[in-house]
Amino acid sequence: MKNKIIYLLLAFFYFQTNAQHIELDIFNNLNYESRKNNYKATLEQNIFKDLVFTDSYKNKVTFEKKYLDLKFPEVLNNENHKRQFFKHLICEYKKEANYTISYSIDIFNNEIIKDNRNNKIETGKDIFGNNTYEEVNNEVKTSIKTNLSGALEYISKNKKATLSKNFQNKWVYSDSSGNKFEFGNTTWNHLKNTYNSNENIFHFLIHQYL
Repeated sequence: MKNKIIYLLLAFFYFQTNAQHIELDIFNNLNYESRKNNYKATLEQNIFKDLVFTDSYKNKVTFEKKYLDLKFPEVLNNENHKRQFFKHLICEYKKEANYTISYSIDIFNNEIIKDNRNNKIETGKDIFGNNTYEEVNNEVKTSIKTNLSGALEYISKNKKATLSKNFQNKWVYSDSSGNKFEFGNTTWNHLKNTYNSNENIFHFLIHQYL
C-alpha cells in the first residue's frame, strides 16, 4: 500500500509538471505527447459517443457510452474528470504494447470486458435477479452464480466451492480441497460487516482456502 501511494504521488507530480502536453484539439479530443516525443496518446469520442483511447504503443481501449453512463457518468460531461480519466489511462497503458480491450454492456444489461489476449469477464443477473460472474482467462472458464438450490456456486476447471445455508439456517462453506466451515451468527455478522455482501464473503473464502 505504501508503494502504491508513492507511485500515485509521483504520477500526480509528473502530470503537474507536464500538464502543458495534454491539449484539446478542434474535434474536442484530448492529445498527449511526452517531453521527449517518444510517447503519444489520444482520447477521442466517436460518432456513437464512445470514448476510445489509443497510443503510439499500439494500445487501444474502448469504453462504450452505455458503460460510461453506468460506471463513469461524470467523464462525458465534465472536462476535468475527462482529463483525469485520460491521465489514468496514460499511466496504465504506457506499460503495455499491442493491447486491445473493450468495456461494454450488451442488450441483456450484462457488463462485458474483453481483450485481445483471450480474456473476458461478464457480469450480470440471472432470471431471478441473482448476480452472475463469468471469466475466461487463457481458455480457462470460471463462473460464480446462484444454483437452483439457492447456493452460491464457484466452478473453475477442476475446482469447485459452494456457500449455502443448512437446515439450522447457518451459512456453510465447502470446496473441492476438502475445506468445510459452518459459521455461527456472530462470525457471519462480522464477515457481513467487513465484506458487505454474501458474494464478497464468498470471494474472500475462495481466495483464502481454494
